Amino acid sequence: MIIHILNDEKFSDWVIDAFEKVNPSKNIFLMVSDSNTSGYLDDPRIEFIPKKRFLDEVIPRESDLFIFYYLHRHSIDFLIKHRKRRFKKLWIGYGSDYYYYLLRPPYYRSLYREETEKIFNQHYRRNLVKNLGLKVYQFIYFNLWVRRAILTLDYFSPIIPNEFDMVAETHSFSNLTNVGFTFGDLDYLFADYAPTKQKSHILVNNSATYAGNHLDILKLLKKLRVAQKIILPLNYGDQNYRNHIVRYCEQHFSNQAECITEFLPRRAYFTKVTQCEFTIMGHLRQQAMGNIYALLYAGSKLFLYKDNPVYAFLRELNMSVYTIEDLEDNPSLIEIPLEHDQKERNRQIISSYYSWQASKDRIKAICSL
Repeated sequence: MIIHILNDEKFSDWVIDAFEKVNPSKNIFLMVSDSNTSGYLDDPRIEFIPKKRFLDEVIPRESDLFIFYYLHRHSIDFLIKHRKRRFKKLWIGYGSDYYYYLLRPPYYRSLYREETEKIFNQHYRRNLVKNLGLKVYQFIYFNLWVRRAILTLDYFSPIIPNEFDMVAETHSFSNLTNVGFTFGDLDYLFADYAPTKQKSHILVNNSATYAGNHLDILKLLKKLRVAQKIILPLNYGDQNYRNHIVRYCEQHFSNQAECITEFLPRRAYFTKVTQCEFTIMGHLRQQAMGNIYALLYAGSKLFLYKDNPVYAFLRELNMSVYTIEDLEDNPSLIEIPLEHDQKERNRQIISSYYSWQASKDRIKAICSL
């Protein structure tokens, strides 16, 4: 039996449908929640279970495969409690979990560029005692709980394959084997999508998170004196940070920048963003892969920082993508759309890598662990 410890997040509905198609009636889907409700899911196949019952009553058997989607505290406690039991354990990361636990200072470089680092410090480092206490807590929590839990795991699947090597280089977890998995597929992503004609707009990031380095990107666009409309999805993430970016856009870009601050249904969102002929993702980490797949498939010209592992991953797939450093050296790149053959090649590669067949093959491999 495969026991899925779900994350109350996007794509969990796809996980349920996909595993039931590939491995019918051999799955148990658990949502550990004391509230018995979900912000994203409404599926009768999900069993809600309070944390205490999960830890006290769920007993793994040797033949079971437990899949932990995002390494939450309840999963960490479960793994430590049952560390002497023999059963198969797979951690499917969401990105934010393993970057928080494993790929952050002092283990890894900062994810913030210069301008973003300044406002992050303004917002979060005013109380030095509180922040020093947080660092001490993070150090103790990682070493006493997170590391112990990870050492009990057998398999780990990050969002993109090269992140496994990043974790291996930063931490010595010789117990982990890399397992391929992707959340979603093109059919799921475009289920409610109606293709529209592209416009010479520039999309900047996908959410209101510091990791997007919005200010650094906006200051670059201001320096380059771009004339196109700029679209910024800010309806998901940190409210204080979002307000800061909105104010900056009002002061420096006026009507040229459109800040999306209200929730949009998936169809309306993808229709909006895939109209943009140009996309700049300012992250120094993997983020927004569903958006990136959709945008590349739609023909958008993508710019990433060279240090972003997504850039290396997409280049390994032989996709036409550019660096933000390229743009700094050659501003005309933001005015020239991809050539037709570049768009077609990107579309073909995405159609192969992110197809339902490819996702199904990855799930079959997991089911045979």
